[in-house]
Amino acid sequence: MTKYLITHLILSFLIAFIATLLLKTKVQESPLGIFFSLLFFNLLLPFVAYIVSLLLAPVLAFSKKRTYLHDVRTFNKEEFLKSPYPQVQRLFGEGAVVSLATDKDNHSPNKMKGLVFMAQNPTKQNNVLIRGLLSDQNNEVRLYSFSLLSAKEEELNKKISQHLSELEKSTQEYEKSNIHTKIAFLYWQFIHLGLTERENEHIMIEKVQYYAKQALSFNDQEEQASLLALLAKTHFTMKEYKEATTLFYESIQAGLQKSTIIPYLTEIAFENRDFESVKALMKESTPQEKLFFTNPLYTQWSKS
Repeated sequence: MTKYLITHLILSFLIAFIATLLLKTKVQESPLGIFFSLLFFNLLLPFVAYIVSLLLAPVLAFSKKRTYLHDVRTFNKEEFLKSPYPQVQRLFGEGAVVSLATDKDNHSPNKMKGLVFMAQNPTKQNNVLIRGLLSDQNNEVRLYSFSLLSAKEEELNKKISQHLSELEKSTQEYEKSNIHTKIAFLYWQFIHLGLTERENEHIMIEKVQYYAKQALSFNDQEEQASLLALLAKTHFTMKEYKEATTLFYESIQAGLQKSTIIPYLTEIAFENRDFESVKALMKESTPQEKLFFTNPLYTQWSKS
């Protein structure tokens, strides 16, 4: 306690002296008066806490609102993490998955996480993005992207090869027709899943059209409607809208539900700037079949 008082006394003198030197030119008082005022303030400062404590204790003691804490335990993080409650956390930080995975300047581990996430959702858009990562500077990302696309392509090619072997052994026309149908739809998967380059897309389309037409050449083809729709989609992909429209309506006549191809017909009408047909087609869809992308556009038109 004695050491504390001596230390406090020395510091009070030094602080008061330094402050007096700084203030004597600004304050119209004698330097000695300034010095003793600051010294007195510094010396009394520790005792302010005593005064506040003495004043605060009675206030708290006679307060009507009292709070009691019972059974207070410290937070155990390990037990909490083992609990069955779901833990909400960011997987990719503050950025979007696509931005993290495709940004060439991003070298964080999240880039690989984004790639894995896209691989678990094999949509056409994701596969196109994965194909773009084949030229990435990160060796791990580049090789993993190649393995993902290669595995999907090998799976489809293996199935096509098996069906071609079956086709050579088949002698019945009905079996040949079914095999042609399966091969046509497998080749379409290369386009539908974005597994082929845009420049080579026409090669796959030619194969789809060849095997689909081979299957349609049989009069007892049960999947005639789906094959006509498949051919229509190939022309739609090539932006041959006239041929696509004709085949889409032929597939409807063959028994295909019109609601399944309304999005294609709507887009063709929109590309041809036939907005009256767009509105007419969208009115045909039932509330359960509302078009996710184009319905807001039609709603805006109907209000204008």
